[in-house]
Amino acid sequence: MFRETVALGVALRQLGEVRGRVEADVALVVDAASGWALRHPGLPSTLPDHHDELAAAHRALWRSGYACDTVTPGDPLDDYRLLVLPAVYLIDDATADWLHGYVHAGGHLLVTYLSGVADEHARVRLGGYPGALRDLLGVYTEEFHPLAADDHVLLDGGGTGRIWAETLRLTGADTIVSYAGGVLDAMPAVTRHRAGAGTAWYLSTRLDDTTYRRLLGTVARAAGVTTVCPDAPEGVEAVRRRDGEASWLFLLNHTGHEQRVPARGMELLTATPIDRAVTLSPGGVAVLREHKG
Repeated sequence: MFRETVALGVALRQLGEVRGRVEADVALVVDAASGWALRHPGLPSTLPDHHDELAAAHRALWRSGYACDTVTPGDPLDDYRLLVLPAVYLIDDATADWLHGYVHAGGHLLVTYLSGVADEHARVRLGGYPGALRDLLGVYTEEFHPLAADDHVLLDGGGTGRIWAETLRLTGADTIVSYAGGVLDAMPAVTRHRAGAGTAWYLSTRLDDTTYRRLLGTVARAAGVTTVCPDAPEGVEAVRRRDGEASWLFLLNHTGHEQRVPARGMELLTATPIDRAVTLSPGGVAVLREHKG
């Protein structure tokens, strides 16, 4: 451990030139108050969890190669093409306006179940679910269907949902994915609604990881979001930091075998020029000062 700590210190000195901020076109909304509110014993289910929904969305984005930031309600959103709202149960009027403004200005918003149901005081919003976001999403939730821990629902085209499901009525949205079988057969599970210059998507269940990854890929492409390093192999994380015209590409191999990643620039940790590709050892890292152009 001591030797690893010393090696980290050496590496940080070698990265002294790196500056700027991480490039990310996607942001996840984090709301601590909603995390606490969803733990209230009076809710229809104890399974929904804001932080679990955050992790599921981040996992799907990360495995697909999309870099993402986190924001809190009210933060500037000018840099983001896609915003994910994962079980943000408490939404006040200012946050609702913030989301409406983002979508109507051209942003893409993906909202998961149990978002916008209550106001900032945890008082359930009257007039139907999903409360503050009903008009923006173009849907009306007629009934909740909490699922047991060992239960799931099927989706058309393959895939499953768990934890939660809903009887959804469309009030302007289009159905993207439907439930398959059971009392919800052929009813909407994932919807899309055009609002102003942007689009609001609604996810009424927790998708399995593979299906969630596929859905977020579809939403990201619709929003014009591209992966950081399209040629990076599965299991290699790529993050770019930029300052003006200068950029640095961080590559982290999370797999147990060697990986080769197409790249060009100066590898700072070894002071090695890279013309075509960099080879990463199992668990290895490379940081490249990228060539311009």
